Amino acid sequence: GNDLLPTVNPNFQWIRLAQRIPVKVTLNEMPKDLQLRVGMTASIKIIKH
Repeated sequence: GNDLLPTVNPNFQWIRLAQRIPVKVTLNEMPKDLQLRVGMTASIKIIKH
């Protein structure tokens, strides 16, 4: 539900905020220097198999 995502208040009325969609992420190989945290922003690419 919406309880998991923080509310973002826009600073300006004319800026459209990106939509937030909760997703589950699985990494096949986790880089040792990568630190993931809840609430981080990510850009994704969907690859169809």
